[in-house]
Amino acid sequence: MHSTQLYMSIHGRINRETYWKRWVVPFLVIGSIINVIAYALGWLDGEIWLVDSYVEDILMLLSFVGFEISDPDMVAQIKFWSLLSSLSSGTWGVVLIKRLHDRGHSAWFLLVGLIPLIGPLWITIECGLLPGVDEENDYGLPMYDMV
Repeated sequence: MHSTQLYMSIHGRINRETYWKRWVVPFLVIGSIINVIAYALGWLDGEIWLVDSYVEDILMLLSFVGFEISDPDMVAQIKFWSLLSSLSSGTWGVVLIKRLHDRGHSAWFLLVGLIPLIGPLWITIECGLLPGVDEENDYGLPMYDMV
């Protein structure tokens, strides 16, 4: 599958191998490299205006359930990953939709992710761990795992 079709089109299906090799692992590796560079250059020391209020909300919600994060480095990490996630959220949604298509679900199934605590875990298990439907479904023919 061509990269443009993978990252920009919600049509079709992708298997677990493609999901992990062409999205999850590269996202984490590139994000970690950018994080190290940003930290080395001191970019994480100041405020990141795009995500400051968002991170304050996250920290407030975490404090309600008993998690206090007062370490400035940890707050900077949360800001960085929030910014990176928000910049890649459109592509992330497209990839998740294709993976859900492979499992036989429509894009509406992403709404499960809005269920507090359980939803993100459920989506992670559905997309990252469970195999796709073996036969053709409403979203096309399967891509078979090569592993």
